Amino acid sequence: MENEIASLKDFDIVNYDHGLSEQIVDMWMKSKRKALGDYNEPHDKSGFLEFLTNRLSKSHTIKVAIAKQTGGVAGFVAYKDEDLDQLYLDPSAQGQGLGTILLEIAKQASPGHLLCYTFQKNLPAQKFYEKHGFKLVKFGTVNEENLPDILYEWRKV
Repeated sequence: MENEIASLKDFDIVNYDHGLSEQIVDMWMKSKRKALGDYNEPHDKSGFLEFLTNRLSKSHTIKVAIAKQTGGVAGFVAYKDEDLDQLYLDPSAQGQGLGTILLEIAKQASPGHLLCYTFQKNLPAQKFYEKHGFKLVKFGTVNEENLPDILYEWRKV
């Protein structure tokens, strides 16, 4: 809990604003490359921007973490009801409690449960979700990357 409180001193959590889109996408792509290593990303930057600005931002709530020291986007979470659609952090912001803060925002807004997917090769994400009470529901491949993934579920106790 101390790390979560300390990380609030370093980050502001703000509502999504279209003016942040380029920074969000740059961070998102960087984070995804770090998590997945060498893989065949089906979208270029313009595809990420289109998804963020024309689809995700119109259907989900998006909260963005801004690093106080640099003013840059450090992470974001996109959620709606029980759907935790996206949660990404800049690699330099990982391990500081920021992911926990963003996840807690989505949990508090949920109807008491959340569903999310992560890639099977993203072991740090699996550990993160399991640490925060998510249980494995099933394995599969339900993504445009055509990579094996895992469906996780969290239920409020």
